[in-house]
Amino acid sequence: MTTASWISRDARIVAPPARDDVVVEELDGELVFGDPLSGKAYHLNETAYAVWRRCDGRATTREIATALTADYDVEFDQALDDTEQLVVYFAAAGLTRHEPDA
Repeated sequence: MTTASWISRDARIVAPPARDDVVVEELDGELVFGDPLSGKAYHLNETAYAVWRRCDGRATTREIATALTADYDVEFDQALDDTEQLVVYFAAAGLTRHEPDA
């Protein structure tokens, strides 16, 4: 019996585009995302910012995870898991644009 690897899953989920009005600044070695609509601030690490930069409404979670494996010392399974969690986090926090259904 073979076990399915995360790499074999069909990760074609397209990450929603990041909102253009979110302010990103470095503060004491951390990245701070400022949401002008809610007034909230989010402290994120470098990896989260790497995912954020790739949220353009075209890149899939698989493509983003593949880029993370090239940029960081991380296995694909972990990169994909982290990517999907961050994309959900960004969307739940309202930091991404939600395009209306056509």
